[in-house]
Amino acid sequence: MPIIIEWTYKDGSKEIDRIPAQIWRYNEQNVKKFFVKKRSGFDTARPT
Repeated sequence: MPIIIEWTYKDGSKEIDRIPAQIWRYNEQNVKKFFVKKRSGFDTARPT
């Protein structure tokens, strides 16, 4: 099952990223992923 992250920007628009299950397959307790976005001004990022 992938990890789904919803980004909410200050202008109210939203973007969803899906991270494949392989990222947490090796360690369910600790997952790290670095995101670089061209769009600036995000308000929150939370798993959905």
